[in-house]
Amino acid sequence: MDWDDKMQKECAYSFIKPLELDLINKRNKEKVVKAAVLITTDDDNAENDDLMNSWIKVLETVVSRVDISFISENVVKAIKDIPSLKNQFVKRKRGNRLVFSVAKNIGENGID
Repeated sequence: MDWDDKMQKECAYSFIKPLELDLINKRNKEKVVKAAVLITTDDDNAENDDLMNSWIKVLETVVSRVDISFISENVVKAIKDIPSLKNQFVKRKRGNRLVFSVAKNIGENGID
């Protein structure tokens, strides 16, 4: 997480193809999920749209490839309060995007 923005974006995009081809094992997929959540929920990154878009794409790609219980514990808990009215509009907007990005990729069974 100490890398500059350009390196973080490049890192994000390098995960997408191996995830799509299922070349990453379960443990590393879980690490990728945690990294994507950490980066996308960090308020310091909120104004960097390119960085945010790249890691949201990673999150969208990986959430359907890990256990739903892991998603519930490590993703939903981290993002569920971001869209809350107690937060500023910009943060709520990012939170909504995260929630819906995860929801559309875990499918109906995951949402249940």
